[in-house]
Amino acid sequence: MLPTANNSHIFSAHQLVPFHPDVLLREVSYNFPVFILLIGASTLLLFVYLLYFKKTLQLVQGVFSYGSSRQLQREGYSFFKFFSLALTAVYIICASIFFMDLNIRMRWITFQHNEWLLPAYLICLSVLLLTKKIFSSVFSLFLKNQKALNDYFFQYSFSIKTEGLLLLPVCLLLHYSAIPPVYLLFLGLLIPGLIFVVRIMRTLLWGRAEYGFSIFHIVLYLCTVEIIPLVVFIKILVAGWLQFS
Repeated sequence: MLPTANNSHIFSAHQLVPFHPDVLLREVSYNFPVFILLIGASTLLLFVYLLYFKKTLQLVQGVFSYGSSRQLQREGYSFFKFFSLALTAVYIICASIFFMDLNIRMRWITFQHNEWLLPAYLICLSVLLLTKKIFSSVFSLFLKNQKALNDYFFQYSFSIKTEGLLLLPVCLLLHYSAIPPVYLLFLGLLIPGLIFVVRIMRTLLWGRAEYGFSIFHIVLYLCTVEIIPLVVFIKILVAGWLQFS
């Protein structure tokens, strides 16, 4: 600051009153594991964007367009290439973080130490996806039309990868923005809910048109592998059977 003629600073006689006389620490807790996981998910998505931009667009379109999903399958889509593994990892990370945040608010699953919640979600989602893949391979041995089951699992794979892409910004905003969490949690629930409804409707349509299955058999299959397990899991959560604290 520049001195005046009497060697006093021009701002020395201000009438401003300090709001707080002492330095105040910002009361916020940074979840370091969540930070590392979100950085990892963002890095994976950046590599996918740079290397497979066109295929990523086809994947998102494939959730809503059956023709786009078939085109992606014809171009040699594989579950064990970097593109698929990276987006699956993004889904597991983002879905685990989101449902951990939702569970902290709803308290469906509790442990004596809350730091076990995130590893539990990561492990459970990984096991669930692996079980789905194994179930699809085993169940196809008992079906005459194995192509239809493989096609259905492709649609499921496209859905969860798209959910991961959409949940990543929701998780980032949940942890690093001033937007009220209730709106972001609602948005995060809306994303998988809408994609689930779209997948069910598409299965009813192309299962009959493409493979000639009856509506009864399609509904029976969906209830067995999709709807009933989901309803049972929600019932377990609401009943509080997973509270270990």
